[in-house]
Amino acid sequence: MIKKNTKMKWAVLIFLVLIASLLTGRIYYVNQNVPKVQTEYYDENDSVSMDRGTGDETDTKLKNYIVKVESTQLMDKDEFDKKYKYTSAEETNEKNDAYYLVTVNIENKNKEDDNSFGVSLYSVLLLKENGYIILDEDAFKAVNPEMPGTSFALRGSSNMTMTLVYSLNAENGTKVKDGKVEYLKGLLVTETPVRKIIRLE
Repeated sequence: MIKKNTKMKWAVLIFLVLIASLLTGRIYYVNQNVPKVQTEYYDENDSVSMDRGTGDETDTKLKNYIVKVESTQLMDKDEFDKKYKYTSAEETNEKNDAYYLVTVNIENKNKEDDNSFGVSLYSVLLLKENGYIILDEDAFKAVNPEMPGTSFALRGSSNMTMTLVYSLNAENGTKVKDGKVEYLKGLLVTETPVRKIIRLE
């Protein structure tokens, strides 16, 4: 009886070792074969294509959508509210300490009009060392009243200048020190498989 139990324990142990080895091998294989994210850095006033590098049909068209950062500005809440008559009673606005404004020009170099695809500004993120901040839609509309929304398609061979607005507050872990946003890395235009970052001053 004792011998039988011992054999059973050894069989179970060997089985578990085999399973662990197979899982380890599988994890190693996946890690070795996952495409690595390529990171590209740009500076203000550089022309940056908004394609993600996938090569599909939509991405090929987005390759001719070009974004260029023209300027940046840090504004405290009171200054922003006064300049843009931003009196939103929303709780989120009350929490904001400041706003980071990024003026960009987006150009569509495609010659033909095509409304089947376009740009979503929600995918353009303010990148920090410990995360990112998404566009503040309400503040964006206050600064850009002529814009139809945060997603749009441009006519062929046309361009538009607009100001992206990002709210800074303790909730998203953002601090302002000596007139600068701490740990700011840049504007994240695309994330994967090609990561495009525009450095901001």
